[in-house]
Amino acid sequence: VKTVQNKELPNEIVDLSISISEKVTVNENFLLEHGIVSSKSEGKQLISQGGVTLNGEKVTGIEEGSKNDIIKVGKRRVFKL
Repeated sequence: VKTVQNKELPNEIVDLSISISEKVTVNENFLLEHGIVSSKSEGKQLISQGGVTLNGEKVTGIEEGSKNDIIKVGKRRVFKL
């Protein structure tokens, strides 16, 4: 609970273990393909409301991430590329 209250990252972060060469595009399709959201519209809604961050910065549309970047969806779901 203190992790959420202090906006810290949890000790255990889920590794998406995807094979990426250099950059990966983080958008609603990426979230859907990796099972982070259940529908494309849910992904669009989370992004438009500022609920998805990449390395602490809000994803506003199509963002590029690379290996070892941290994606946070909502308050409690944290993933590592």
